Amino acid sequence: MRRPIKIAVKAVAIYAAVSLAVGIVMAELTLHPVQRRPPDRARIARSYAQYSAELQAVALHAADGAELRA
Repeated sequence: MRRPIKIAVKAVAIYAAVSLAVGIVMAELTLHPVQRRPPDRARIARSYAQYSAELQAVALHAADGAELRA
């Protein structure tokens, strides 16, 4: 009778430990996202030049006052 209880306690402990570890990792990734390096503008401009196109900075103002840049 004691063996099933030991197995159940171990299973609950393992589940709790794994849940805690996954929760910590997910929280860290949410609060501190991986920084991406900026795009290589020279390479992009060269690929656009093949089609006689050029890169331009664009800024849009949303209705709530936020400025959207691309």
